[in-house]
Amino acid sequence: MGLRGEGKPLLKPQAYLFPMTALILAGGQSRRLKQDKAWLELGGKPLIRRVADCLAPLFDEILLVGAASIRYKELGLTIIPDEQPGEGPLGGLYTGLQVAQTPWVFCCACDMPFLNPTLITALLDQIEPEYTAVVCRWEQHLHPLHAFYSQSSLPQIKQTLDVDKRRLHDLLANLRVKYIDEGFIKLYDPQGLSFFNLNTPDALQKATEIFF
Repeated sequence: MGLRGEGKPLLKPQAYLFPMTALILAGGQSRRLKQDKAWLELGGKPLIRRVADCLAPLFDEILLVGAASIRYKELGLTIIPDEQPGEGPLGGLYTGLQVAQTPWVFCCACDMPFLNPTLITALLDQIEPEYTAVVCRWEQHLHPLHAFYSQSSLPQIKQTLDVDKRRLHDLLANLRVKYIDEGFIKLYDPQGLSFFNLNTPDALQKATEIFF
């Protein structure tokens, strides 16, 4: 038995005012799992496929950034080599924003099995011209890998990389960020499962328990 609502067709969000791109960051060495976490199966489906299927009804364009293995071609997504290899998620975001054909992108990781399309749609509604990012805060932690970024943030990303900083949290200090609080998030995702990422054996076990 899968998560409630899985497999139901989704309409374009009502807030859909201009074309949108989703960036899936597929980089990372998965050292703690000792295998490519993107292809770990949950409920009979690889994580990367689960993420892509969630995003497909919401976005005109999906870019898979940093996917080095030829196996990713079977997903039918646009694969973008990482221009900043070794620079972590920040380098992947920089690459994806440069290639995207839209002014804003939604950025997430390939190991987030419980993405919530209703929450993503609600966050899209929070985009305002005076901001360059929309980022969630859950249980006192920021989640820059479940966030919207504007292409106008590219100079700040480059500046952050140029001073040898690789953390997305370092970038946020230089952006005009609209932070989304926990109360808002709970309206759409009461347990905050959207931010669950699967990068350890314990997390894999927990994800399996949640799913089933």
